[in-house]
Amino acid sequence: MPLWIYNLPDWLIGMVMVAGCVGLALGGQALRLRWCGLRVSRREDGLLVGVGLLLVVLSLLLLGLCAATGWEAAGRTDRMVQQEAGAIGALGRSLAVMGPEESRLAREQLRAYTRSVILKEWPAMQDGHSSLSTWDAFDTLFRSLSGIQPGSASERALMPEVWQGAFQLLQLRQARLQASQPVVPVALWAVTTASTGLTLGFLSLLPAHRAGRTLLVLAALLLGLGLFLAVAMDRPFCRYDCPAAEPYEKALQRMERWDAQTMRIRSPP
Repeated sequence: MPLWIYNLPDWLIGMVMVAGCVGLALGGQALRLRWCGLRVSRREDGLLVGVGLLLVVLSLLLLGLCAATGWEAAGRTDRMVQQEAGAIGALGRSLAVMGPEESRLAREQLRAYTRSVILKEWPAMQDGHSSLSTWDAFDTLFRSLSGIQPGSASERALMPEVWQGAFQLLQLRQARLQASQPVVPVALWAVTTASTGLTLGFLSLLPAHRAGRTLLVLAALLLGLGLFLAVAMDRPFCRYDCPAAEPYEKALQRMERWDAQTMRIRSPP
């Protein structure tokens, strides 16, 4: 699906999908009656209705599979965001309990990286890619960690935990960037879209009397709702109501508060 679709409000996507499916079905039936002149006998009504319902069910199953894939990815995305924000907070606390001069640059770079995630990378992920400046901030953080010179035995014992937290942060960052990519395979989207289109085309063969038209509209409504659900669940970071960067903002606030408390404790009265 084109990226601009995902950045629309959910209600607008739903209206477009539902109205589009209903319009295609009714428009196809009107064209058949006006231009093709294809008439269906009453004996064939039952067969057409049965086959049409079968195609609708199959199309809805494919749309449900797309939606389920996106739903699972959305749940993983929320967990990734919480875990990465937690890793930032844990690394900030580990650095804060070290000597203030030794870890000052690393703490500043960690805060700069967190701000870059909020201000630069979040909008970039909504466009389907990462932020190079945020990668640079993360690399700078790693270099600042390598420059820490522990001055005591307790600080030297803490360094493995610091590096473990940094590597965990790298893994969570890569997982988050991977989650910003499409979660529904292109082949599945192609099959689902083709199946939905063929089903709408077949529904236009339904008889034009009141019962047939009512069935046509209801089936098209179901297909439109299923298509909307599948699109809404795909690409969690590109949705109009994508996961907010609030966990990172809270982690940044906690780091600043923790640093301020640590400085007050260590400062002489």
